[in-house]
Amino acid sequence: MAFKSLNEFYKEQKEKVRIKGDFEVRDLRNGEWFWVHKKILELYAPKIGSVGIAAYNALCYFANNKSQKAFPSQENLALKAGCSRISVIRAIKRLKENKLIKIEYNKGKVNIYKLLKI
Repeated sequence: MAFKSLNEFYKEQKEKVRIKGDFEVRDLRNGEWFWVHKKILELYAPKIGSVGIAAYNALCYFANNKSQKAFPSQENLALKAGCSRISVIRAIKRLKENKLIKIEYNKGKVNIYKLLKI
């Protein structure tokens, strides 16, 4: 019975992903993936540090595909980045200073972060 379930799972996966040759191509349309520009690692990693990279990835995770806006709380960013809230605050400051994000401050509410073109 478990073998049949595995076959059904594989069949569903084949329908979701185009298969060429012996490798599968990622299907980005279903919202399970996000992209981070290579320049983030190549140019900005030394400036923003590992927590900055983690915070930027967390913002990418939360960002809307079209608008590139995200509005997670600092606590949620910290959870996704695997660090403290204070570390996220410092990382967000470095991301802003390096013109990687723009912040719309909302007094008493969560901020809106916009990922900027690199």
